[in-house]
Amino acid sequence: MILGKTIEELRVGDSAEITQLITEGLILQFAEVIGDFNPIHIDEA
Repeated sequence: MILGKTIEELRVGDSAEITQLITEGLILQFAEVIGDFNPIHIDEA
């Protein structure tokens, strides 16, 4: 469900916003999952 609506209640033009704060922890978790710890992706600089 999006915004408490079922698929039957969705109409053309309806919208929703999904946000996610990208943290260092999420980046490191992603790097671990894909096995890519290249410094270009995880270096703070």
